[in-house]
Amino acid sequence: MSKLNYTYHAKNRALERSIPFSVIEFIYLYGKSFQTHEHKKYFFNRSLLRKYFFIDRSFIKKYEKQILNTALVCNGNFLITVMKKSRFKRWN
Repeated sequence: MSKLNYTYHAKNRALERSIPFSVIEFIYLYGKSFQTHEHKKYFFNRSLLRKYFFIDRSFIKKYEKQILNTALVCNGNFLITVMKKSRFKRWN
């Protein structure tokens, strides 16, 4: 997996929404993704989180809420933005 490059916009959004960069890296590496036009969206749901619970139990316990409520928009290995998932969008 290639290194994730942060755009200026993505860094600002992560800081505004107080999402740690370690959570962003975790979602990018292990999260589910789907293609939307030119970009890919990465996210986690509860069943996927249970599957990866063995990787780092203490990390997942600490950041479980942020992992489940965060979505990433990437173009290749460039992170474009970080956003909170809303209930009304379909993420599965």
